[in-house]
Amino acid sequence: MFASLIRVSKKALALPLKEKILYWNVCRALIRVRRDLSRKPFPSVLSRVKRSALRPVSDSDDARFDVATVCRAVERTARYLPGRYLCLPQALVGYAICSRYGSPPALRVGVNRAASETLHAHAWLEYNGAVVLGDLPDLSLFRVFEKTEELVL
Repeated sequence: MFASLIRVSKKALALPLKEKILYWNVCRALIRVRRDLSRKPFPSVLSRVKRSALRPVSDSDDARFDVATVCRAVERTARYLPGRYLCLPQALVGYAICSRYGSPPALRVGVNRAASETLHAHAWLEYNGAVVLGDLPDLSLFRVFEKTEELVL
């Protein structure tokens, strides 16, 4: 475990400054959203994420990241942060940051009732009709909520 931490740290240090800033912003946003989801009602968290998505990155910031780069940063950061950062915080953060860079993806949340009669929920992002964050092999089996306002957690 210690060796993998050193390996990840070396890779992070080798990133260009603009990407380090992206990863830092993703890290802060994941921690904040996960904390908010545990303490506040979902509509309140969703409202905050949507407000954050409306604030574009400043014009002085010349680094523009595409959707794939942002989603890769979200997945990697969530993997290495302590604790569990599941699909919902990742999808909310990916949505907000991609939107801030001018490429808003579609936030999807769906449910699937498995053969064992348990209900499974999943959140993911789509951009130009393709899943860019949170892809699963059985994603087509999920019933997608068309409006995030339909969600009651």
